Amino acid sequence: MIRARLKARDGEAPPHAQVTALLAGYSSVFQRLGERVPVITLHTTTDHEVPSSG
Repeated sequence: MIRARLKARDGEAPPHAQVTALLAGYSSVFQRLGERVPVITLHTTTDHEVPSSG
């Protein structure tokens, strides 16, 4: 979904593998941070949105 939004906004987007790696990095950082301090996670999708597979 992020790649599709970037493409819609900017007309281009990094390759799927690069977006996936970036998301994994963010996830790892916030998981580790959550082991030390409270972390609030907001889910911004609605029941009507279907995540993109690419």
